Amino acid sequence: MKRKLIGFLTASPENENQQRLLEGLFSQCKYYGYDVAVVSPLVQICHYFKDYLKGEMNIYNLINLDLFDGLVIDTVSLSEDNVSWVIEAIGKQLHKVGYNNVVSIDIPIEGFHMVETDDVSAFKTITDHILDVHHCQNVWVLCGPKGMTVSEKRILGIQRSFEAHGRKLNMRNVTYGDFWYTSGEELAQTISDMERKPDAVICGNDHMAIGLANGLLKRGISVPDEVIVTGFDATAEGVVNDLAITTYTPESGAAAAEAVNYLRSLIDPDKTIIDSADAGYGGLLCCDSCGCRTNMKYVRRRLGKSLYKSHINYGEVGIADRVNIGRLIESYMFENLTSAESPEDCLKRIFANIYLVRPFDHFYLCLRDDWTEHDKKLVEHYPPKMRMVMHAVPGEFSEGSGQFCEDSPEREFDTRLMIPSLKDERSEPCVFYFSPVHFEDNTFGYAVLQCALQKMRKLDVVFHNWIRNLDNALEMARAQNRLRDFSERDPMTGLLNRRALDNWLDEIKPDEKRHALFMVIDMDGLKTINDNYGHLEGDFGINCIAEAVKSITHFNELCVRAGGDEFYLVGLGDYDENTLIEREKEFYEKLDEINSTSGKEYQATASVGSAICDYSDENTFKKLLKQADANMYRNKYERKKKHIL
Repeated sequence: MKRKLIGFLTASPENENQQRLLEGLFSQCKYYGYDVAVVSPLVQICHYFKDYLKGEMNIYNLINLDLFDGLVIDTVSLSEDNVSWVIEAIGKQLHKVGYNNVVSIDIPIEGFHMVETDDVSAFKTITDHILDVHHCQNVWVLCGPKGMTVSEKRILGIQRSFEAHGRKLNMRNVTYGDFWYTSGEELAQTISDMERKPDAVICGNDHMAIGLANGLLKRGISVPDEVIVTGFDATAEGVVNDLAITTYTPESGAAAAEAVNYLRSLIDPDKTIIDSADAGYGGLLCCDSCGCRTNMKYVRRRLGKSLYKSHINYGEVGIADRVNIGRLIESYMFENLTSAESPEDCLKRIFANIYLVRPFDHFYLCLRDDWTEHDKKLVEHYPPKMRMVMHAVPGEFSEGSGQFCEDSPEREFDTRLMIPSLKDERSEPCVFYFSPVHFEDNTFGYAVLQCALQKMRKLDVVFHNWIRNLDNALEMARAQNRLRDFSERDPMTGLLNRRALDNWLDEIKPDEKRHALFMVIDMDGLKTINDNYGHLEGDFGINCIAEAVKSITHFNELCVRAGGDEFYLVGLGDYDENTLIEREKEFYEKLDEINSTSGKEYQATASVGSAICDYSDENTFKKLLKQADANMYRNKYERKKKHIL
């Protein structure tokens, strides 16, 4: 029986609240044996670089709802900085297709169920601590924008604590801010100008608390001796601040687990629902800013994660699966990728650096068929077909291994599948991260990282920057491919030229034991067409021959305009004498088809000569060219005798 698949839409998954949501989501889906598909841009939706943001946001157009049994939407990350269009567009699309197995977290989407993080209890706990432990009387509140759901819930929690203590919160002591440092700094100035200062300020998040605490200290007001400051969100910025901020870890994970439980009631109505309320997703963390003894275990853990560079014990068990941002930078991945000599070389170098995104069970890179073509651009949606150019599984410590790493037509699949293996049967539930691959607003494709849910693998700043390196390398490969095209491609027909053929021949490895094929195609009567109809018509005739030759060229072969009205078709593969007969027949049939629809008074015709032999060394193709050329002239002579020309 195939596993149920729960989709999770979020943005910037490396951020702390998103990490907590994933933890709750994974834990609950692991209980139920559900797979998870996380579809997410790697940046915040308020990102300032709008062309880059457009390339990131296109990942949502990949979603095929037919594959998902339910959908959880992290509406907070999708509405940062008061952005509203993302949630509106998602809601509109869900209603349009009639998809109903949807639950949002903390911000409603009209017509769908919503679960909420218990901010009320969290702020009651913070306030209880201020009132019970520190016996504060004059308590102020700095919260987010007035009327915003999260702001009002947090104020409600503070009010409930006051009521439980037989007191009432003075709403004149409530200041509404913007959840950013600036709000705290502005309130610090206000407090410094006052004669009677508050005993404590409960802030709606850590960023405002940092701005306030640092602003007060800068103005000579002692924290916590004169004014206690508390935050919320348990951010890294709060704990590494000069004055560590007392904070609270939100119970986001519990809300995500509740969202999964709601979906289970819809998709498995007869199955048991496991309560996740006591999973320990949140709690108060005391630090310097309230005057309590700092939770050093918490501080050390957050500082350890913040270190850029630390010496690595390469002999430690499991070290291969631990990569921090310093190790990524010191790997010189970017320099290695940008020095690639071709798109194929670029993909191989990406493959060699796959170890930097461990742990994973499978990694897939899916690109557009025409991603290397400099005159092609895709800004919205994805083409009907994608090509899987890379499939890696964990290999040695410093390299990837896998079934393939190549850009070939055989790896093409229907984009609606997202990846061909998404709905395969597996022994344990997995998470699939779908991440955009693009340069500015030009979509190349997407990457998919698959990992067992039990590993609790969450994307981080390492993966984000690894993908950025990949994006830039692919664009560099495109640029190099463009320059190479200018030097190796015939501008009139679009075919390769002799320089491209020579470069290809130089790259053939001497130990390759295959058959070599060489076809010479020479246009007939070009001078007659030029003399009677003009040189533009002569060019048209040359392009007719070029089109016919190109139509019979396979993926592993080169189609070359050798010069003037002469063309080559060259290849290495599994050929025999029948191949020559079949290819020549295909060529003439295609040319007849072109002539029949050209509407010209003349016919574009050509003579063909072919030859094959076992490939032995670099001189093989020189010998074949001589033989094929002789066969072509013999053929031309026979056609003249039969008055075919």
